[in-house]
Amino acid sequence: MRTIKKFILYIGLLFVSVSAFAQAETDSIVNDTTITTKLSSKLPLAIGVSASTNGIGGWVSTAFNNRFGLRLGFEKMEININEFDFDLNGQDLAITPNIQSGGISLMADFYALKWLYLSTGFVYSFMDFSAVATSGSPIVVGDITLTPNDIGELTVGIEPDHRFSPCITIGLGRNIASKKRLAFSLEMGAYFMGAYQVNMSGTKLFEANGDPANIQPLNDALRDISWSGVYPIIKLGLSYRLF
Repeated sequence: MRTIKKFILYIGLLFVSVSAFAQAETDSIVNDTTITTKLSSKLPLAIGVSASTNGIGGWVSTAFNNRFGLRLGFEKMEININEFDFDLNGQDLAITPNIQSGGISLMADFYALKWLYLSTGFVYSFMDFSAVATSGSPIVVGDITLTPNDIGELTVGIEPDHRFSPCITIGLGRNIASKKRLAFSLEMGAYFMGAYQVNMSGTKLFEANGDPANIQPLNDALRDISWSGVYPIIKLGLSYRLF
């Protein structure tokens, strides 16, 4: 509930900033005779597709003038990695990793030049890195043989401390064409998610590993690392202006 309230508050603040900036830009256009492009009575609209370190997705964008625009985007990525074997102190473990990323974003674009822009906004991240470990071979304890099924499995996950987080990028190109229909863009930046957090859960012989106290020292150490929770973004985009 607190996350939802924060989301609503941030969106409200962003739109207040948008209105103030758009008004300032409109006044500047009226007073500056060297600027020939005026705020249109009908806002332009474009749709785009993207490929980034956060996944494959798309966006809808509009522009209030040649210097300011808004984007609402969605990205998703899921990678299932084939099981591989890992030797841990002589014990064979079978590891199955899974990577999920993506998110819903709302970005404000400020065009310093026709082809250079700075974007800032917020993203709700789907990030979740996990791996499941099982014994790759039986364990013999005296006269007792424990099969992999008897031993159970251990699940280790990594996720952001704050799924709803600010982000900032710098880009080349445009996310909505000013004159033509097509526009290209390249962005680089980062999401700031507070810190990465590790969690564990286990079954059967691995059940004790699910105790949060066992992993708390690692999470405390991650919080002390300044760059923990910074997720780098590199994005390629192609947009088509509808009107």
